[in-house]
Amino acid sequence: MGGKALSVLGITVDRIEGKTYYQTLCLRLCTMLQKYYKQVEALPQCSWKESFGDIDILVCEPILPLDIPMSIKRGDYTSFLYEDAGKKYQVDLIHLQPSFFAFGKFQLFSDMSACLGGICKKMNLKFSHDGLWYCGSEIGNKLLLTSDVNCFLRFMGIDVSIQPFGVKSYEEFFAYLLTCHFDLRNYIINTYESFLIDPIAKGLDRKSKNFKNNRQCFIRFVAYCKEYSNKKQYKELLPPEECIASFGEEKLLEYQARKEMLRMHEAFRKKCNGKRFQRLLGLEGAELGSCIESFVCTYGKEQILSMEENALDSLIMSFGKK
Repeated sequence: MGGKALSVLGITVDRIEGKTYYQTLCLRLCTMLQKYYKQVEALPQCSWKESFGDIDILVCEPILPLDIPMSIKRGDYTSFLYEDAGKKYQVDLIHLQPSFFAFGKFQLFSDMSACLGGICKKMNLKFSHDGLWYCGSEIGNKLLLTSDVNCFLRFMGIDVSIQPFGVKSYEEFFAYLLTCHFDLRNYIINTYESFLIDPIAKGLDRKSKNFKNNRQCFIRFVAYCKEYSNKKQYKELLPPEECIASFGEEKLLEYQARKEMLRMHEAFRKKCNGKRFQRLLGLEGAELGSCIESFVCTYGKEQILSMEENALDSLIMSFGKK
């Protein structure tokens, strides 16, 4: 969270200077947290960094309730204050299920999520620490596509034999990202330039943290992309069914089933609703709800959906007289 989460508690934290000291703090904190969680691991950091805004630690399978003062919880994150040698540091715990641990470690590395996640979003995908999800209004929710790092990398067209954790420079890291199948380079440049013109009008104001000077990795990536000789032929962004099919027939069938389920649900709500029963029977409150529930249990959703409007009205009025 860049060391900003604790500001809501009126706490201003210090940056952590020096990689050796940062690693010492990580080891100390992971040892302390092992009494609260079965699995604890500090996120890997870029080898070239020497200054850190906070300490990010992945945790899963709680053993005891976390009993640390000056903490704040936000969704899957818990931030707390850690003091050492007169300095105040922010520690962010990212709570994961064991099956998402490796994916979370990969997704949260450096500014990877801001880069690859932007391309994913254009395909209605959410690249998150708890897996890659398809998000679509036609299914009414999210569909988990994979929590396997290698499966995700193959989809993005990135060499699975190379992992970013061991790269030694910005340039190596950027070159790694730009092996992507999709046109990440132009996405980064266009997004950045749109932000500079008018972040609010372009709907990019929420991305501002990625473009400020304290996010040097992202700023340097923009500069690198502008200099990068773009001779590569990129794949077109995939439409929903083709995208989901990349993760196997089972996922595609699940998507299609949920799409049909939502379609039927919406059609049923439109046809069999409280306003209709109120108009025909004059019922209100609990009595209305009970009548609708009994009616649906008696005739079933499929039969109700298949009926003509006038026939359904007649059946409801007949049912209400019983």
